[in-house]
Amino acid sequence: MNDYQTRILCNSRVILRPVVTSFNFLFDSGHNDKVISVAEDDPDMTAAIAKARSLLPQFWQVFDHREHGETDFCLKVKITDKGKAEHFWAMNIERKDGKIFGTINNDLEIVHSVKIGDRIPIPEDDISDWLYYAKR
Repeated sequence: MNDYQTRILCNSRVILRPVVTSFNFLFDSGHNDKVISVAEDDPDMTAAIAKARSLLPQFWQVFDHREHGETDFCLKVKITDKGKAEHFWAMNIERKDGKIFGTINNDLEIVHSVKIGDRIPIPEDDISDWLYYAKR
């Protein structure tokens, strides 16, 4: 069983389910987050990622049709490097020509193939969570 690093930002709901709320600390260039190690086959983590992925079409629907002032769309993305994996928040999400792009917004701990501020392509299969801010 391999372990991987998962970024959980001050509130376990971020990884345990998709959150439609504002996290000001998410936009603080990754300095307020905490990294914890979770077994890759952890049932809670597996269920949380599956739930987030099952609701991804809802995220894209709102992303494409911002009818209520929704902003700050972010994706949590699994990045693998030399057999280790870490989940990063990506902000400034863009979909262009069938591809997804975002900017890494966390400092690295395990993975060294990206760094904070890097603009990266995001394979949809590597998305493990999402959030956006909705004015209600």
